[in-house]
Amino acid sequence: MNDTLQKATRTIHPQVSPPVESMQETSTEGGELRIERRTQNAERRTSAAQRLKQGFVLMAMLLALGLSGCSRTATLTYYFNPNWTPDGWIIAGKSTYTQTTGGIADQVQSASTSYEVVKFDVSGNNEVLLFRGNIGNAYLSMSPDGSKIAVGKDLYSSSGTYISEIVSKAVESLDWSADSSKMVLAMDMSQVTTGNNVGIYSLVTQQFTSFAEGLGVCWRASENILMINSAPVVNRFEVFTPEGVSVIAGSQSSDGYGDPQFIPSQNEFISTSLTSTGYRYSLADMSVTSTFNFTEDRAFRWHVSPDGGRIVFTNFHASGYSGVWVMDINGANLVQLR
Repeated sequence: MNDTLQKATRTIHPQVSPPVESMQETSTEGGELRIERRTQNAERRTSAAQRLKQGFVLMAMLLALGLSGCSRTATLTYYFNPNWTPDGWIIAGKSTYTQTTGGIADQVQSASTSYEVVKFDVSGNNEVLLFRGNIGNAYLSMSPDGSKIAVGKDLYSSSGTYISEIVSKAVESLDWSADSSKMVLAMDMSQVTTGNNVGIYSLVTQQFTSFAEGLGVCWRASENILMINSAPVVNRFEVFTPEGVSVIAGSQSSDGYGDPQFIPSQNEFISTSLTSTGYRYSLADMSVTSTFNFTEDRAFRWHVSPDGGRIVFTNFHASGYSGVWVMDINGANLVQLR
C-alpha cells in the first residue's frame, strides 16, 4: 500500500519534491522516514542561522576594526632652547608629541604633548631628567651656582620645585649675575605695550626694575650687562652697569642678531646674524675682530660654554626648530646632538 501511495504522489507531482513536513506516511517505516527528513531540514535551518550569525559577527568585527582597531600611534620628540650648566653639561627643553590616528577616515583619535627639562653631556650622552612641567617653548637658564633654573618667566629649583613667578610677561632672553642673586631679562616686546622691556630681577627683594628696550641679554661672565638695544637705535650693542646705566654703546649694526654672549676671561663677545656667520667683537669699542662660518644657518638662542671653548644653539629653519647643535668657539667641529 505504501508503494502504491508513493507512486500516486509522484504521479500527481512528477517535478516537485514535497516538503518533508507535508508527507503523510502512516506506516512505521514511513513515519521514521518523515522524522528523519524533518530532522535533516531542522539541522539545515540551524546551520544556515549559525552561518548568518557568524557573518554578522564578522561584519561587526571588521567595522570595529575599521573604526578603531587599525589605529596607529606616532611619537615625535623635539629638543629646544639649549643652555649650559655650570659644570659644562647641556640643559634643554624636551617635548614629546604623541598622536593616535585610525578609523575609516584615518582621523586623529587622541593627541598630547608632554614637556621635560633634561640635561646631557657635551657628547649628547647620559641624558638625565631634571623635571617635568608645562614649560612650552620657554627660555632656559641655570644659575651659576647650579641651584635654580629660570624657565621663561618662572623660577624653579634645579630639582624642579616651583619657586615663584619672575615677571608676568613671556621672556625672550635672560641671564644671571655671577653670584646668582639677580637676573637680567628681556620680556617679549609684543606683550609690553608701554615702557621698557629689559630689566633686572632681584631674588632677594623679588622685584623687577626695567631700564631699557632691547632683545638678547647676557651677564654672568662679566660684571656688566650686554644687550642688543632696540631703542633709540635698533640693533645696537650696548653695555650697562647692574644699575642700568649705559657705559658703552656701539654704532648701529645689521650684523648682530642672536643673543650676544660674553667669552669668559676675554674682553670679547660673539653674536650671530641671519646667515651662517658668527661675529667676534671687541668689548672695548664694539668693533668686529673676526668672523667665522658654520654649515647650519640661523643659529638661534646660542650660548658660550663656561670655559669659553664651545657654543651650543638651536638651529632655526622656516619649518621650526631643529634640535641641539654644538661647535667650537670658532665655528669648527659642528655636531648635532639632538
